[in-house]
Amino acid sequence: MRMLAGLGVLLATCGIAVVWSGQPAAAGAGAKRCPVTTRGSTAKPPIDFVSTGLPVPYVRVWLGSPAIWIRLPRRGVLPAIHDRHRRTISSKFPWWRVLAGNLQAWAHPLGRARPRLRADVQPAANYGPTGFVPSELHFSRPGCWRITGSLRGHKLSFVARVVRQAP
Repeated sequence: MRMLAGLGVLLATCGIAVVWSGQPAAAGAGAKRCPVTTRGSTAKPPIDFVSTGLPVPYVRVWLGSPAIWIRLPRRGVLPAIHDRHRRTISSKFPWWRVLAGNLQAWAHPLGRARPRLRADVQPAANYGPTGFVPSELHFSRPGCWRITGSLRGHKLSFVARVVRQAP
């Protein structure tokens, strides 16, 4: 019990550094424990990105950098399902590349530096040099995670509350 209380204090005191113009905001019952990113960029994404629509139903607001754009999870909640034959949970997540190249992604639980995520991002050869590219993010457990994408030295990060959903 003391360990859980200590973890709660640690998470409550952690600052959030969101790349570019995304701002952290509180979400639901986990507001004090997970300051999720819900505000997007003031800049608009390239029109070609907008025309792709919503590749998954749980994303909405655009957040971007000069190299990478994403659509943030609604209310900061990223649904994940149990991976068959693995001890992880996973979520499909869309990225859009302004610059040509292969995107890399990783995450770590908020308040911890060590990454505990495996990301399967489709190679540029499968989707063209720029534009939309899907990924599957594999988390070690539900909770508050900082997720980062990197492309040619540019990074874009956001915080989401990963929630296990029934399959």
